[in-house]
Amino acid sequence: MMKKRAVFYFCFCAFLLFSCQKKDVIVLEGDLRGGDGKYLYFSKLDQEQLVLLDSVKIKNGMFSISLPTKDAEPAFYQIGLSNENALMTLARRGEKIHFSADADDLIAHYSVSGADDAVKMCDLDRQLRLFIDSTDYLLSIYQSTDDDSIHAEIERCYNSLKIHHTNFLRSFIKNNSQSLVVIIAFYQKYNNAHFFAEKEDAELLQFIYNSLQKAYPNNEYVHWLKKRIADDQLATNQQ
Repeated sequence: MMKKRAVFYFCFCAFLLFSCQKKDVIVLEGDLRGGDGKYLYFSKLDQEQLVLLDSVKIKNGMFSISLPTKDAEPAFYQIGLSNENALMTLARRGEKIHFSADADDLIAHYSVSGADDAVKMCDLDRQLRLFIDSTDYLLSIYQSTDDDSIHAEIERCYNSLKIHHTNFLRSFIKNNSQSLVVIIAFYQKYNNAHFFAEKEDAELLQFIYNSLQKAYPNNEYVHWLKKRIADDQLATNQQ
């Protein structure tokens, strides 16, 4: 009887240990077409810089990695074959997220499942890709002709596309104000040009901070956002 109790106690403890270990990691996995033999690198966004955490070799088009984390706060992670061929996601302890992408261009047409915030990040990337593809198409027409009237019409179309995408981002922020993804939405840019500006869109930025501060008062990105707003206000007062 004592032996059975000892075995049961050992198994129970092992189960608890295994359960805790599973909760203290973020599992990132997926299929990467055309990526056999290449290394995939995983980095954490530490406010304004990336910190390399680990890497894994892609085998038979598949990858899987468990990133240990003691922090319960969600964080941004970059997954990439290089800094130029990478995507950003948002994950938290205990999540298991699956990605599907092409190795030639990870961010172009990837899909994701397993976590709401990661799906929202994918939606942001997808909308930006639509904007970029449309802009590239307009540029190809612009460069193919010297007709000023066509140039003027293309510029009008481009401005309309930019307004449409900016409105999408604004609506996205309002509808997802409890997710850290809205920080990425506010600072999203194309060709080094942001859709929002901290000074001109200070009211929206303050809305983002107020919403996230309630949901994640101890989060490092929220603290970073608070400092950005304070620095902008100080600069404005000194003018």
